Amino acid sequence: VGEGDMVESTPGEWCGAPLVVLKGVEDGAYPPQEKSFMMLAWMWDNFGTKARWFLRADDDVFVKVEQLIEFLRPINDSQPHYIGQAGRGRGLEEGRLDLDWNQNFCMGGPGVVLSWTTMSLLREEIPSCLSSLVTSHEDVEVGRCVARATGRACTWAYDMQTLFYHSTGGKDDKGSEVVPAKVGERVLQHALTIHPLKQPENMENMAVKVAASKRTELRTRALKAKVMAAKLAEDLPVGTVPEVELLDGDLLDNLAVLTGPWDLILNHQLYSVKAGGARRKVPQHLAEGLTRVVGHVLDVINAEASDKGRIIEFRDLFYAYVHTDPKYGLTYILDLLLLYKRYKGNKMTVKVRRHVYVRQPFLPLVAKLEEEQESNPPSVPVMVSADGGLGVAQDTRQSVTIIVPVAGEKKIPVVRRFLENYEKEVLSQLQPARLVMVVFKEEERDTQMEAAVREGTEALENNYPGYDFTVTVLTMAFNRGVGMMAGIKLCVDSELMLLIDVDIQFSGEALDLVRSFSKPGEQVYFPVVFSMFKGEKEGYWRDFGYGIMSAYKQDIDRVQGFNTTINGWGKEDVDLYERFLNTNISIFRAPTPHLVHRYHPVTCSSSLPPTQAAMCKSSRASNYLPLGELVDKILNSSLLNG
Repeated sequence: VGEGDMVESTPGEWCGAPLVVLKGVEDGAYPPQEKSFMMLAWMWDNFGTKARWFLRADDDVFVKVEQLIEFLRPINDSQPHYIGQAGRGRGLEEGRLDLDWNQNFCMGGPGVVLSWTTMSLLREEIPSCLSSLVTSHEDVEVGRCVARATGRACTWAYDMQTLFYHSTGGKDDKGSEVVPAKVGERVLQHALTIHPLKQPENMENMAVKVAASKRTELRTRALKAKVMAAKLAEDLPVGTVPEVELLDGDLLDNLAVLTGPWDLILNHQLYSVKAGGARRKVPQHLAEGLTRVVGHVLDVINAEASDKGRIIEFRDLFYAYVHTDPKYGLTYILDLLLLYKRYKGNKMTVKVRRHVYVRQPFLPLVAKLEEEQESNPPSVPVMVSADGGLGVAQDTRQSVTIIVPVAGEKKIPVVRRFLENYEKEVLSQLQPARLVMVVFKEEERDTQMEAAVREGTEALENNYPGYDFTVTVLTMAFNRGVGMMAGIKLCVDSELMLLIDVDIQFSGEALDLVRSFSKPGEQVYFPVVFSMFKGEKEGYWRDFGYGIMSAYKQDIDRVQGFNTTINGWGKEDVDLYERFLNTNISIFRAPTPHLVHRYHPVTCSSSLPPTQAAMCKSSRASNYLPLGELVDKILNSSLLNG
C-alpha cells in the first residue's frame, strides 16, 4: 500500500499477511501507475537475489501456487520472460493505447509473471517509464516499460487465456465476478490464476472447490491403481493377494458387464427409456457431465500436442449413448466431430470424426454418521417468522406449502376427512407446513363448501396457533389448473409447494420425500401414487397420473405454470409435466406408499374433447375394480348365464 491516513498504512501485518508501505507513494491515487511501478521496484530491491520468478497480482485473483510453480519449473529464468494473458485493449480502448502492431501487454487482472532477468532490466527503466506515461492503464504502461527494457512482449500463446483466466464482462468491461459454483471444469483443472473474485465468500469457496477437485483427482488415481492391481492379480496364484483388497477388474473397460437400457443423445435431445422414451432437453447435470468427459478426452489427445506441433479441438457431438450402473458408474459411447490443426511442417486444418468409449466410475462411498432426528419432534411452540414463513424451534426442515382446490357440496365429507388427515400427519407432528385451500363457488347460492372449509381451518388454527391457513374463493366453474395457479400466486419464489387433490391421503413421510426430491432450479417431484379401487380393499400404482407434484414456485413460474385454458377433466397435469420435460430441470418420478388416492366415482362429461374424454374413461375404468373381481362379475353376469 501507499502512504495515507488508513490504519493499514503502518508496516507489519494485516489480516495475517505482511504489509509493506511504499514510501512517498500516495495510497489513494488513481490510476495507480506509481504504486504499481514502485511495488515492482521494491520487489527487486528486497528479493532480487533471493527469487527466480516474481508474480505481480491484484488482491482479487485466486492463485493455484503449486500448479504455477510446476508450470514455471522447466522455463529458463535467465531469459527475460514476461508471462500472462496478452491484451491490446477492449471495446473503445482498442487501437487507442499507442501500441505498435507487434506490441501488447500482459493484463494485470489475472496476474503477471516476470523472470528475475526481466525484473533486473526493468528496475533500471522504472524512473524513466514513470516520467513518460502515455495512458492511464498501469498494466499497459508496465508492458510498455518491459518492452523498452527487454525488447520482449507478453506471451502470445493461445493457452494463456486458460492458464491466466479472466472472466470478461462486468462494469466497464473490467471483469465479471467469478462464482465458483459456475466455473467450468476445464478452467478449474487448467487455470493457474482465476480473476476476478472480489467477494470474500467467493474467494473462500474457490479454495474449497479447488481442494475438493484435487481430492477427487487423488481418489481417482487410487481407484485406477486398485483396478490395475486387480488385473495383475488375475495372473498370480490364488491367495497371493487378499481378495478383500481387490476391486472388480472390469470396472473400467468392459462393456459386456453392463445390463439395462442406455439413454441416447441425438441432435442435442435426450431419448430415455426410463422417461418413457419421450424426447426432452438434455438435463443440466448430464450436459455438464458430458462437457467434463469431452474435455477430459481432449486433454488426453492433446497431452503431447505442443511437441507434435498440432492441436485437436472439439466441434460437435453427433450422438452419445449413456449408461448408468450403480457398480460400474457412467459409461459413454461418443461420436465426436473434431478439428485437427497442424501448425508445424506441412500446415493443415481438417475435420475428423472419432468414436470414443469412456468409463466414469463412481468413487467409493463415504459414510457420514449424523444424529437421527425423531419422527415426532418434541412438543415445542410453533413460531411464525417476520416474513410470514412458519418454523418450529430447532427444526431446520424446509416448510412445505400444500395447495388443494375444492368444489361442490358432495365433497364436504371428503374435505373434513382431508383436514383430519392434515391434523394427524402435519399439525400433531409439528411438521413445518402451510395449507392453502382454493374454494370454487360455482353458483351464487353455493356457500356450504366455503363455510365447511373455513369452519374446519379456523378450528385447526385455534388448536394449533402459529400455523398458517389460507382460504381463497373463486366464483366460477371448477377448473383445476385455475385453482392451482390461484394458490401458487399466493406463494413467494423460494416457497416449496406440494400440489395435491382433496382425495389424497398422505403421511408425514410424504413431506420428507417432497423436501428430498424437490431442488430449486434443478429438480421437481412427480410421485407415482397408490390409487384405491372401489371398496378400498385393493389398489394399483397410478403410473399414468401426473396430478400430484411438488416444486419450488420459481420452477413452476419458469414453465409458466398450468395451462388455465384447459377445461373439464384432466390433461392440465400432463401438460405441466411435458413443460418440465422441455427444460433442463430434472424430473424425479417414483412410486411412494405415502400418497394414497382414495376411491371416488369419476364422471366424464359428454362435452369433453376427444383426447380428454379418452383419458377420463380410461381412468374411470382403471379405478373401478381389481381385475379378479371384474372377471368374476363378467363370468357370473346374465350376459354369459342368461
